[in-house]
Amino acid sequence: MMIQANGCPFHRKPAAAPPKQGEQTPQQPVDSLDPAGLSDKLNNPKAALIPCPWWRTVINEDLVKVDTDGNVSMNDLRHALKATGVTFGLRETAILGVKRVAAQLAGQATGGISGFMNAMCMDRINVLDLPKSSLIHTGASGTLRNGFNQENLERLLSFSSDGQRITANDLADANKKQVEADPGESGRKFGIAEYSILLNIFGRKNEDGQKYLTKEDLTRVFKNNEFPENWEKPKVGFINLGKSILGMFERQKEETK
Repeated sequence: MMIQANGCPFHRKPAAAPPKQGEQTPQQPVDSLDPAGLSDKLNNPKAALIPCPWWRTVINEDLVKVDTDGNVSMNDLRHALKATGVTFGLRETAILGVKRVAAQLAGQATGGISGFMNAMCMDRINVLDLPKSSLIHTGASGTLRNGFNQENLERLLSFSSDGQRITANDLADANKKQVEADPGESGRKFGIAEYSILLNIFGRKNEDGQKYLTKEDLTRVFKNNEFPENWEKPKVGFINLGKSILGMFERQKEETK
């Protein structure tokens, strides 16, 4: 399935009306911390601080409905995961993880049997509270920490080994440098997992079937919160995601020899 820019399989953004003859297209003010305008979309300035590119994109592309308090139902989340290519087993595992985060954000205990039940009972998560979750960790790129950061995006793009594409090895190298600058084992583990998810969901395949992102793809996702141009729905499961994660860890081991 192919999705044109600014679209998704289920929703299409209406095209802007063309300017009348002799008129110029009006220029819209752009918030440097929120260039995609999520704050306006959700009518809440906290939306600019959502730290996850996947969440920001599925919100901006109307794959989930966010209520006035910032809540997204687990059913909507399940729909968005499926629409972005996450297969059943990984999708349901992700839902369990999000339920646990939702319980933590709601101030409920998540340890032991009672904690597990607390998590299982969660039917929604507040996306405006995500900056207080484990999505914030050491060793991150910082591109979406405290809002969008152009300088940190440029730093991430600079890891492209050929100046055009961002490969799994490039992302592994980026994570290594980020963890060196902001130490912590969680940054390495979470960072590699997040980059693997980013690559597998939003990436393209090269001639050898290996995933990559162009610089423009990465910019569209992080800055514009849009699918890459001509994005095709992938098939992302435990096996291909696991291979990406393992490959990035192996890359970092090779670079330390």
